[in-house]
Amino acid sequence: FLGRPSDLSPKARFKHLVLGYPLPFDRHDWTILRANGTEVRYVIDYYHDETRAKETQESAMPNMHDRNAVQSILVDVRPAIDSPQQIVDRAILMPYARHVTSTTNFQPLALQPTNDMKQQVNESLKVWDNIQKAVASGKKKVEKEATNIVVPKDDDDDDEPAPQISKKEAIALAKSFSSILKDCKELQKEMNDCKTDEECARVAMGLTVCMAKIVCPLQNASMVKSLHADYDETDVKATAEYNARINASLETVSDCVTGANHRTSLARKQHPNVFSKVDS
Repeated sequence: FLGRPSDLSPKARFKHLVLGYPLPFDRHDWTILRANGTEVRYVIDYYHDETRAKETQESAMPNMHDRNAVQSILVDVRPAIDSPQQIVDRAILMPYARHVTSTTNFQPLALQPTNDMKQQVNESLKVWDNIQKAVASGKKKVEKEATNIVVPKDDDDDDEPAPQISKKEAIALAKSFSSILKDCKELQKEMNDCKTDEECARVAMGLTVCMAKIVCPLQNASMVKSLHADYDETDVKATAEYNARINASLETVSDCVTGANHRTSLARKQHPNVFSKVDS
């Protein structure tokens, strides 16, 4: 997962400049591991349609598994054009599955904006400008407060030896890994069984958060605090700053989980006996 609120995707730029769509208020890039072992990056643009917003208690605390709970948030989900195969998937296979074989219920976001959406372009430009300022400010703050996070080395980078994991840390990592297998089992099953791009992105986020509760409790607590922070929803700048904080929190959690997974992998190689009971 990578939050990119200040990066406009080529499709979002085209929809805005040519078709008159408002700008998205957020963008996420998700890398999904498909059932056949292929890694595919998906781009998700998030749009807000205030005419579809509801002022009900249910909309304030939506069910994570109810895709219709927050109707004012519209998502444009598609595989990134990282290879010729992704062009085939988007231009041929998905339309064929939708219109010919009817093997999927996935409905992409309409390419043409509604009249209501066209009326919200100016507001989206203000939000976009505030997002740029908030992200720039957030980057400076993160640089000052950043902590060292272990991330996987490139396969070709052999200049430095892999960090040595003590047996004590290996035991702690093995216990955490065992807890993940137990507590996140249902989400892992959903990840293996998900069908649509939107569903897979939602489950992947849930799985990351589930793992973070175990291996990155401090970062997870910070993210939860950010999610429940109070802000004036009618204030465009406050809303943009809130979204930027959420994105920064999600990125921190994702990086922490990645680092924990890397150290777990090293610990498994250096102390295989410690993980023998977990693997059995």
